Amino acid sequence: MERADLRFSPGQLVVSKAGRDRGRAYLVVGVDPRWVYVADGSVRDVRRPKKKNPRHLAPTGRVAEELAQLPPGSREWSNRRVREAVARLLDEAAKPGEAPVDASG
Repeated sequence: MERADLRFSPGQLVVSKAGRDRGRAYLVVGVDPRWVYVADGSVRDVRRPKKKNPRHLAPTGRVAEELAQLPPGSREWSNRRVREAVARLLDEAAKPGEAPVDASG
């Protein structure tokens, strides 16, 4: 079994590959060896992150550095900051010459 805590890190932008939320972009807010906890700040709140199987997530290679520096679970992880980071990272991915991120949802 692949360990989730080796592939994913807090602040990383990911896209759901399976489930009702397929195609939705999230930020990783927590990781343990088996699960990845994700939030988008609107549908999925930071205080109640979605528990996802790491096989059902596609890493994008983009990281919200301002949030990655914060301790997981810190009060500074606000829904507003997560929403803004997801929007900014998706915007950056939409620039010409960048690999597109499928975040239809």
